[in-house]
Amino acid sequence: MASRWERAARWLNRALWGQEVSALPWRRRVLVRTGQILWALALDLYDGALTRHTTSLVYTTLLSLAPLLAFGFSVLTALGMQNRLEPVLLGFLAPLGPEGRGFAERILEFVDNIEVGVLGTVGLAFLLFTVGSLIYKIETSFNFIWDIREARSWPQSVSGYLSVIFGGPILLFTTAGMTARALESPWLRAIWGLEPLGTVLGLLSQLVPVALVVGAFTLVYLLVPNTRVPFGNALTGGLVAGVLWQLSGWIFGTFVASSARYAAIYSGFAIGLLFMIWLYLSWLIMLVGARITFFFQHPEYLGQPEPGTPLRGKPRQRAALTAMLLVARAFERGQAPWTLETLQARLGVPGNPLLGVLEDLHGAGLVAPTQGRPPAYLPARDPHSLPVKEVIDAVTRSSGGAGPPRYRLRADPVADRLMERMDRLLEQELGSVTVGALAATAKEETGAVEAGE
Repeated sequence: MASRWERAARWLNRALWGQEVSALPWRRRVLVRTGQILWALALDLYDGALTRHTTSLVYTTLLSLAPLLAFGFSVLTALGMQNRLEPVLLGFLAPLGPEGRGFAERILEFVDNIEVGVLGTVGLAFLLFTVGSLIYKIETSFNFIWDIREARSWPQSVSGYLSVIFGGPILLFTTAGMTARALESPWLRAIWGLEPLGTVLGLLSQLVPVALVVGAFTLVYLLVPNTRVPFGNALTGGLVAGVLWQLSGWIFGTFVASSARYAAIYSGFAIGLLFMIWLYLSWLIMLVGARITFFFQHPEYLGQPEPGTPLRGKPRQRAALTAMLLVARAFERGQAPWTLETLQARLGVPGNPLLGVLEDLHGAGLVAPTQGRPPAYLPARDPHSLPVKEVIDAVTRSSGGAGPPRYRLRADPVADRLMERMDRLLEQELGSVTVGALAATAKEETGAVEAGE
């Protein structure tokens, strides 16, 4: 007899994954897709991958906080904007309550005592290393979320890190300064005196900090991942992360204000403990927003095993055969060749497991990637002279590529004879069937279906 929880789990599984989302009415499609994303996020948090990356980011932030602020302060001082660092830091530490102002002042005092000009080559290199390590950790976390194997090359990484270190403070504080100056302009003050425009502008001015936070998250989701992210998906993740950050800041501030016992228990360590908790929540919200952006960009990952899980058995064979047919069909029709991203969207299979299948096909000499970025895939042999059995063998026995290793097993005569019999039967059924013939059959079937419609 199934328990109540098992019945609820089966019902939830049918409601979320038992139907094709694209065929649903738009209201129900939004509800089902939202439920799928929330369920996938809950599994990610339960699995602990996001929290592990969050913990790593908190640790690296604590190490690089003073150097990062010192560089930002140096850049702002050179531009005559050094007075704008304190309001931004106070805004970030506002959820810590009244103690947050004193904590911010101590941080700024420490930063002000760092003289970058007298550190020397070794000291300057160490500061750059600590700041760069934080950016590297962020990029590593985003590559994990986007299931990206390849990191940026060293020239790209160095140029990107220096752009963030020196260009980030300029962009952030210039935007904040222009916004504050616009809100304090005389013509805007004159409009505030006119009702109901004054009330509307007052409400809009309260939304400006939220808009700046949403814009910052959106830019991070656009620029940090080592892949192209559509603006709409990045904006969706930035909007969710920005609202979550503002809401969690209000809840955290309320909690701090009503928890005077922590100051009594932890004494002077209370503000440091609360700062680390708030830092943890902030990084977790950023990674959750990144994961939401990723799920909107790649819905085929919803309901799939955790990233990095390889395809095995019959699903691997089916993915290889389908990919080979699509590649051959596009080649014969003169259409644009398939890339990894278009194949994973067509097959509904995550990128890295499908990449392993394509590497096996490439290692067996069945497909050839182009030199473009990203590479596209073309047939390496004439599809009409390529037996289907070779496609199956390429991913079953890993004849090349990055498939499972060949383990040396102790032989058994009965099992060996059975395996030989299976090979003969497979050879009889598929030995004369070519990929080109299957592609032509698929073309005829597609034309028949279109004519029937």
